[in-house]
Amino acid sequence: MDRLIALVASSDARVNTLFQAGARVQERFERHGWKFCFVGLALRTRVLLLRTPDGCGIDVALGAMPFASSAIERSSNAELVPGATLRACSAEDLIVHKAFAARPQDWVDIGGVILKQRGLLHWPQIWSNLGELAELKEAPELLVELDRVATRTESVVGPFPHARP
Repeated sequence: MDRLIALVASSDARVNTLFQAGARVQERFERHGWKFCFVGLALRTRVLLLRTPDGCGIDVALGAMPFASSAIERSSNAELVPGATLRACSAEDLIVHKAFAARPQDWVDIGGVILKQRGLLHWPQIWSNLGELAELKEAPELLVELDRVATRTESVVGPFPHARP
């Protein structure tokens, strides 16, 4: 059975230290053939909280839901800083992960992702994945809040297709 692991960066981690630690972890995981990707949040379940010797926080989430497996399959390598290539989730999956966590900063971050993508997001995928997770979590308000954030962001960037099905 494949071990599905998503590495998750704590929001308070220093960027350079995080990427250095992530690159070391990525090398080890690749040597063992483990499937993983780096994402910007920690799911509320199946998360191992780690800290580097210099205090950088890293959350390791064990993929336990079909969405996690699919997000890993959709992930790709990205050079986030020169010389540090890490496997990262798609913008759509980042939005779903953050909406599922639903912390105040996550909603701010989602607005930033929407702004950066400027209408390039595949919204049917986002609504479908978040809908399934919201149902499992029994939290339909996640969909309402995402719609609110998208609509508010639309007022800044102009119209883009994001309607819920």
